[in-house]
Amino acid sequence: MYKLFIALRYLRANKIIYFSIAGVAVGIAVMIIVTSVMGGFSRDIQARATLTAVLAYEIALASGQVNPLLASTIGLLHNIGASIGLLVRKTRPEVAELLDCVESPALGAAVLTGWGLPERVFEVVARQDQPHALLPEELDVHGAELAVLYVARVCHDVLLERATPPANVGAYMARLGLRETNCAAFCRDTLVPTLAKKAESLPATVRARLQG
Repeated sequence: MYKLFIALRYLRANKIIYFSIAGVAVGIAVMIIVTSVMGGFSRDIQARATLTAVLAYEIALASGQVNPLLASTIGLLHNIGASIGLLVRKTRPEVAELLDCVESPALGAAVLTGWGLPERVFEVVARQDQPHALLPEELDVHGAELAVLYVARVCHDVLLERATPPANVGAYMARLGLRETNCAAFCRDTLVPTLAKKAESLPATVRARLQG
């Protein structure tokens, strides 16, 4: 898969890289299990995570401020709390009401903490919704990683749902040092051509969503 290809190509003697590969492997395993149990809606979650990981990698590469493999790993795992929530609701309906008290990012972060992934990974997953309400300078930790994930999630919605980018996304793109801070233009002029060149190496789910 695309993430494994990246891992093998960019593997170095760096502890975060090894944890990233482990996170990708476990994340994929969880998604396979959830998809087999839950079906359609979980496939949508998986497809969103996969494309977000691809976009996060390209954004981190263009920025130069975040390790692209780390960014891709966070992108893949960012909504794992939603996947696990679906699985628990299906297999343990008696605790479904308790899950309503826990936000998906917090649930995902708790799981990633238990897996022993680096603090940076689970803290970004836990804080992933902060950029919706805060400007880059108002983030207290992991500003670059949060910015990459936020821009990737916005670009996902712009590319697939023709969504209007939030007003503050340009500030996050500037925070990352991207030359283009208009999100729609960045998607059109940078991400789409880049992904088109790599189409053969992209997962089928990503190609299908981009062509849909």
